[in-house]
Amino acid sequence: MRIEAVIAERDHVLEQLARPEISSDPEQMPGLARRLYELNEFYHPVETLKNYWDDLQQLEEMLAGLEDEGEREELITELIRPKTPASVGGGFQRAVKSSMDSANIQRGLNPPLNEV
Repeated sequence: MRIEAVIAERDHVLEQLARPEISSDPEQMPGLARRLYELNEFYHPVETLKNYWDDLQQLEEMLAGLEDEGEREELITELIRPKTPASVGGGFQRAVKSSMDSANIQRGLNPPLNEV
């Protein structure tokens, strides 16, 4: 399915769900909600990529406007330099992984380290 078709169908499903006579219909609502969920599995990553693409184009325009090579390199360095230790992959991701490991151990999905 083409990206445009996914977006158009998602918009249509959202319009349908916004209509009171449909959203209160127990026969139509579950199917539409399920379809919206399926379409969102494609829609959200596409929107994220479109936003990255827009950001990249804006960055290219900014860089093209800088005539001094040193200014360009300084801007690029500033943009890609980590701002905090967490942005290096430490803080948040480590905390999430630790939390997930704890939950998996409680469910018996991962053995505790002393049993490995």
